[in-house]
Amino acid sequence: MDMQTDIRSRSEQRPGWRRRLVECERGLSQSFRCDSTLFGYCFVASVTVTVGLVVGIGVLQWAVVILSLSVAASAEMFQMVLRSIGNDLADRLSRPTQKALQIGSAAVVVTRLGAGIAVGLIYVAAIREMW
Repeated sequence: MDMQTDIRSRSEQRPGWRRRLVECERGLSQSFRCDSTLFGYCFVASVTVTVGLVVGIGVLQWAVVILSLSVAASAEMFQMVLRSIGNDLADRLSRPTQKALQIGSAAVVVTRLGAGIAVGLIYVAAIREMW
């Protein structure tokens, strides 16, 4: 039995939830290797969490901040998927497919802006309460 078959058989022996967890881990590590944008998200997330701790936001505000950060990061990862597929099929992309990739890029920007505005409003309100 070769190494590839051994790995595949061990993977098939795992429960379904475990296989999905391993796929998630591999996808996350691949997205960090693929593009440095997620490192920027990690930096922004750490600054955002630090500011939240300093100004003392409430539980609901934390929920919105965490949701905003996770939605923006997942939108960026989805954009990585679209770019990867686009790069793989670059010579065969039709005009509508190119437009779809551009729409995906616009969706990421809209998501980032919405998340930034939501978090900004929460922090501005919390800072105003401090004064």
